[in-house]
Amino acid sequence: MKNENYILYFTHGSDQFLNEAVFALLSYYAHHKVDENKVVVYTDNIPFFKNKLPNNIEYIALDKQTIQKWKGKINFVHRAKIELLKDFATRFSGNVLYLDSDTYFKTNVLSLFTNIENRIPIMSIKEGAIDSSPLKNMREFNRYFTKNNHQLSIDGKTFKFNKDVRMYNAGIIGANSQENAVLFDDALTLTDTIYPENPNHVVEQFAFSYLFQTKSDKIVEAEPLIHHYWYFKEFRGILEQFFEKYKSKSFEELLALYSNIDPEYLGAEKLRYKNASFVEKIRIKITTLRKWKIRDYQL
Repeated sequence: MKNENYILYFTHGSDQFLNEAVFALLSYYAHHKVDENKVVVYTDNIPFFKNKLPNNIEYIALDKQTIQKWKGKINFVHRAKIELLKDFATRFSGNVLYLDSDTYFKTNVLSLFTNIENRIPIMSIKEGAIDSSPLKNMREFNRYFTKNNHQLSIDGKTFKFNKDVRMYNAGIIGANSQENAVLFDDALTLTDTIYPENPNHVVEQFAFSYLFQTKSDKIVEAEPLIHHYWYFKEFRGILEQFFEKYKSKSFEELLALYSNIDPEYLGAEKLRYKNASFVEKIRIKITTLRKWKIRDYQL
């Protein structure tokens, strides 16, 4: 029997984060039927979403105490993502596609759920092998694992790390909730162990990347279908303008308007600059007299 498919969001705090999630769900519904997959949103502000989105979304109410508890003794914001998936697995059984709020659906994602159904995990995009990457956070991981002889023993369980383990962005995580319950536990164990010794902001990302690679020969990247605009925080200001201007619009009307502000298009110059080499960044600044700019748009 085929598993049920779930879209999962976790968003809380100020309107700028809630706006991101609403916009993400508008992009989702632009490419999917309202009842095509089950949408679940964990949030501390359910009314914010009910005023703008279809009424078949299932909400799980959160409070500040729970969110702080999920950050753990290490007070690591991304640790809450693991606790979220653990909690989700106690409530729902099926294929889950978790997404950070700063994501944007470009097309239908049935193929991602097909991969999950076939026990192939999903993550946002591959960022490279830890032992050969020039990125600072990767080098920090490489030094940490070299110091620990590429293994950790925690509560009688040994985790061995290949030198070429690949890092994937964890803005999107897809897996079967029941079949990966132990993996979620291990991700929490690794995060709680590594973060105090190597306080890197992508520790939970490493945990998922590593554990999925020990379980599967393949991780499918969601990026061709869903864009994660983690680099473009300026989009929050654009979203504030968008939702203020169209605050009286219905869901159907917002659905017809949302694509006027595509974050991948608007932030393309910034992403290109961030990914450029040192020499290329100098060339860009000399030839354009700027690092980057937001592309023109009209609400």
